[in-house]
Amino acid sequence: HDTHPETGARIEGTAIPGWDAIRDRLLEIASTFSHLPYVGWDLVVTSKGEFKIIEANSYPGVASLQVHRPLLAEERTRRFYQAHSVV
Repeated sequence: HDTHPETGARIEGTAIPGWDAIRDRLLEIASTFSHLPYVGWDLVVTSKGEFKIIEANSYPGVASLQVHRPLLAEERTRRFYQAHSVV
């Protein structure tokens, strides 16, 4: 979606404030779970560069992520899932 389906707020091109800090911290947290090859993180951004984790799902389902286009259409994504024996 280019815009939010209910509010009409623009999505495409919108930057998440403090995303680099959020990403780096989440990757640091994820590295402590090395026994899980991939995790689906649900989080909420609370302020610039700050977030709270709602939940983490090991081996999350990917069907809902394919609403707009198949995940495996992108080579990088396909290699990731193949490396983790998902496809």
